[in-house]
Amino acid sequence: MFKVKGFTLLELMVTIAVAAILLVIGAPSLNNLYQSVRTDMGAKKLHQTIAYARGQAVSLGQNVTVCHRKEANCTNDWSKGLTVFVDQNGNNIFDGDDMELTHTENFNEHDSISTNQTFIQFQADGMAFGTQATAIYCPENSTSVTPKKVVVAPTGRIKMEDATSAECPQD
Repeated sequence: MFKVKGFTLLELMVTIAVAAILLVIGAPSLNNLYQSVRTDMGAKKLHQTIAYARGQAVSLGQNVTVCHRKEANCTNDWSKGLTVFVDQNGNNIFDGDDMELTHTENFNEHDSISTNQTFIQFQADGMAFGTQATAIYCPENSTSVTPKKVVVAPTGRIKMEDATSAECPQD
């Protein structure tokens, strides 16, 4: 006798229903996971760019500035990308003999970066000019995903740590 192998229509429908229920339950947590990974990667990119600027200041023996540059001037809109450049005259403006070392592209359009300074400048000995600088990387939904902050001490030490959602600008 000939025996048919395979699934019945009822078995297939039950399997699809169970898979759909699991997908509906799991999708929101996957979104949070994606935002969390995106926040970590953005904060690491910010940290690495600042660390690169410090390393170049020591290697080249010159002042190196990191900021978001709009034309020649530094601005507070760090989420639009960062520029690291040798600042020959220390005026924090990309002009004359200044040399661009690297440029990072825009960060994720849904996230924001708030800073307490327009620029961070490192001296030839690796120390940062001015007071402690803080850049906070805020994800789109900072209530369910932990924001990150990169802190640059006047000694030049750069560290990344968790921030609170209260530190992020509210829309």
